[in-house]
Amino acid sequence: MNKTSIYQREVTPMMQAATVFGLILIIFFGLYLSHLFKWYLYDPMDIWMIGTAMMLFFILFNCIFGFNNDNITIYFRNSIYSYIVLVLVTCLLCQWITKVTVFDAKTYSWILVVFSIVYIIFMTVLGLIKKIVSIAIKQDKKLQNED
Repeated sequence: MNKTSIYQREVTPMMQAATVFGLILIIFFGLYLSHLFKWYLYDPMDIWMIGTAMMLFFILFNCIFGFNNDNITIYFRNSIYSYIVLVLVTCLLCQWITKVTVFDAKTYSWILVVFSIVYIIFMTVLGLIKKIVSIAIKQDKKLQNED
């Protein structure tokens, strides 16, 4: 059995987005069942809250998994495409369930804008950290060869 940590594996951004969307579907189905059996009567904005929370979950784990990726340019491209697809599909699903558009969903449209900006900032920081680490490793190798 392979005992590598999940953070040491290369997980593609599309796989991450598919996993997050699967979690969204499971949570929405659980909310539907609880509403059906009258265990919990949810507000339509709860659906939007869960959708935006899962966007933040994707953003954080996408940046964490990016540290282990060797080709950061391709990872950035695939990550941004995955994020756009995930936002669109989640917004359409939330709109279909609640019958409330993203623009009428109180402040959730602004939360999505803020999360998108934060995502770009996190990806930039990820790129800078990877660049600094690679420069430090090269400098360390040069110093070891001088001895």
